[in-house]
Amino acid sequence: MYPQRTQPPAGRRFNFDKTTTSEKTIALGVPVNGAPRMTILLPDDVSLLYQDVNYLVSYIFRLEKKCPYWVNLDDPTKIKRVVLLSLPGMCKDLCDQLECPPVPLEIPSFSARLKGNLRQGSAQFFQEILLRRDRERSRPDTPEGLSDDLGEEATLVERAAEHLMTNKQLRLNDYTLPPYDMDESDWPKGWRKTEPRPEHLQNASVTHRIVAIDCEMILTTAGYELARCSVIDFDENVLFDELVKPRNEVKDYLSQYSGITEEMLENVTMRIEECQDILLQKFLFSDTVIVGHSLENDFDAMKLFHTKVADTSVLYPHPVPGRKSALKNLARKWCNFDIQSNKQTPSDVIGHDSFDDAVAALRLFKRKLAHGESFGVGMILANLLAAVGSTTGRPAVAVGTSSHLQLSAMRCNNPDIIPLKANDDDEIERLTCQKLQAASSNPPTSSWSLMSVQFNSLSDTLAAEWMEHKATNQDEETSNTARFLDFVAKSYDKSGISKTVQQETKRLKQRVGAILDVTPPNTLVIVNTGGPYFPENLQEQSIAEEHAEWLREGTTHFVMVGLQ
Repeated sequence: MYPQRTQPPAGRRFNFDKTTTSEKTIALGVPVNGAPRMTILLPDDVSLLYQDVNYLVSYIFRLEKKCPYWVNLDDPTKIKRVVLLSLPGMCKDLCDQLECPPVPLEIPSFSARLKGNLRQGSAQFFQEILLRRDRERSRPDTPEGLSDDLGEEATLVERAAEHLMTNKQLRLNDYTLPPYDMDESDWPKGWRKTEPRPEHLQNASVTHRIVAIDCEMILTTAGYELARCSVIDFDENVLFDELVKPRNEVKDYLSQYSGITEEMLENVTMRIEECQDILLQKFLFSDTVIVGHSLENDFDAMKLFHTKVADTSVLYPHPVPGRKSALKNLARKWCNFDIQSNKQTPSDVIGHDSFDDAVAALRLFKRKLAHGESFGVGMILANLLAAVGSTTGRPAVAVGTSSHLQLSAMRCNNPDIIPLKANDDDEIERLTCQKLQAASSNPPTSSWSLMSVQFNSLSDTLAAEWMEHKATNQDEETSNTARFLDFVAKSYDKSGISKTVQQETKRLKQRVGAILDVTPPNTLVIVNTGGPYFPENLQEQSIAEEHAEWLREGTTHFVMVGLQ
């Protein structure tokens, strides 16, 4: 009798009929009465997603009531600990070429294809697993009493650049990017791009170098068209706030959302071309940081190409992957600022106000500047980890270098969170084994509950080899992007794998084996593999991850350590 379980997402083929679904049971050592058993109900042609794995852990910690659709646990309460091992760089292709699986063959395990970005999966792990538990909890991380000290004005633009979207993020969020390989005459009709700042504006203050934008759109026979555009400077002064008359016949003014009515546009003469001219000549340049919420829609309405974007829907991510938080909710939660609520427009129609929305996005961005990248994310994650501690009475542990600890939001001082910082993989292995051995000699109720470990040497080796390859091949006619893709492909082909990579791969397998050797009973170990992390400032990295399947896919291995 299977427990009540979740349903697979739309488009994910799955059959619960046991006669057509292969089952695999995982147990380590000699199973005895009371040993936890885990049965995988996953056809070979179905890949797991990170949220699938994360949901499983959430279910084990009793933060979710329904069992994941692809697994059956005899008794999840008997699993006392979960260890998450992240092995960037050790993806399936490399393991196959070197005949070096991440989990030693003598250890029973189940492996499945894992789709998604390993870095994002690791960074969002706690958030995706545990936010459900925190939905009904009161939050101490509210904005009351926060002091928005933005620091020196001279460094504001530089610090703002740390929060800009990458090209990959722009693509993933449906921004229309400038077609650099296309003549301007062949661009979509009416589209413009921001140009370099003119000489007489080179000394512009930060007030005009960071602006916020919001637009209102209405539905015409040509689709959604611009009806109002609001631009404010960094001090929330209005730079531009005008109604814009569409050229095509209006089908729906969408007044309940846009706040725009037929009467408001009746005597308006400004067209989108004039709006573009004013903005691109006075306020918006290629080095301008434009702040807004889901600006891909605003840019489409403005017919504008621009890449220096701070998008609050990305800076304050929704806990459910693939969804975005509403600006109204973010503004109220993090800034105590109410928008889009019972405000009358000039025409007595309740709707959005693009000026207020621009102010809300800007204030959210200022909070991010003042309190750091973890604000709105890291503080949430810290609360979620604390929720695990309060649920199990045992802390969560993160082991890794400073970058991994930062991604896992472990910088907060919290008794329910134990961050263990290491300088290299040797120290990561030592600290991990120490924690596991200590857990073996103590009852589960006095030990930790969840451990996240990330090894970096293999990924760092591949990244270093790429940088060396790039530096020694500057004269090649091939583009950096093509060389990058070719380098990564060869790095996972037997003839191109360097001795250093081979050694790091085998050493990493040994580290996994050493960890499993000292893992205490009743522990589920989840080993995630995937593509390496290359330097983030490489545009080629984003292109490679978009086009190279081996960087987007990895494997996940489940090892159940039973009673011994």
